[in-house]
Amino acid sequence: MYTNIYFYLIQKENIPAFLELRQQVAEIMMGYGTLEDKTYTAVTEYKNDHQLFTMLNAEIEESVLLRQTVFRNESHYQEIQSKVKDDNELILLTKTIHPLINDRKVISASFTCDD
Repeated sequence: MYTNIYFYLIQKENIPAFLELRQQVAEIMMGYGTLEDKTYTAVTEYKNDHQLFTMLNAEIEESVLLRQTVFRNESHYQEIQSKVKDDNELILLTKTIHPLINDRKVISASFTCDD
């Protein structure tokens, strides 16, 4: 298995719009063969889990969201990426999402395991 994770810091008032747009992106990605594309909201608030928010350099009015995408392996991930790069709907959704996030504060990483 191959997975990408992304931590986003989103202004609290932008979370509903962000989640709606991310759901549309996830549906497109899964249509291209991504096994899973989910976005999770933080269970805790800034004051309750200060270590995570400090590590991410969050402001009090921001919330942490986690996105995870899952693929069979790294070559499957590369295959999907080559297919989606020219999808006009996905490009438009990405441009719409971009102002909702503080991209200087996006943390991403890729992981693999034998399954």
